Amino acid sequence: MSPENIPNMKTENAKILKSMTDLETRVKKYNENLNNSGVWLFLATLGCWSVDPPYIKIMAVVFTFTIFSHQLITRLDSFKLFSTDVTKIKEAIEKSSLLKDLKQSRLFELQGLEKKWFSYSRFLKHIPAYYLSGIFLVTSMFYWVDHIASQEAHFNQLL
Repeated sequence: MSPENIPNMKTENAKILKSMTDLETRVKKYNENLNNSGVWLFLATLGCWSVDPPYIKIMAVVFTFTIFSHQLITRLDSFKLFSTDVTKIKEAIEKSSLLKDLKQSRLFELQGLEKKWFSYSRFLKHIPAYYLSGIFLVTSMFYWVDHIASQEAHFNQLL
């Protein structure tokens, strides 16, 4: 290791650490925004329960489902970009002039970020409000469709 490489390694290490910190910050913000949307989804679903005419209720539910499904799909696209960022950071670490031990350390830290923020358990750990609210909306939709069908069948029997 030549002394002239030390400043370069420090700069590379600092850039890598910053990119990892920035990634984690963006993922946290993404999760926070998705959770906040979950609260609004829950409130919108509760609002659908208060609508009295059944067909207007179904219309409200369809609108609610459409709006929040669109948000989820749009945000999933941003989530996919996080995995691209992880790949870029991994490549930067591997191509860097860092010492082998330091490279291994950064790769280990990156792997820890991946496990924490990109595993399937993250749905329950970090963004439960959105997914639980979605489950509540879908369950409500099944209930309302079933309830309207049974009311219609009962109404037809009366005629």
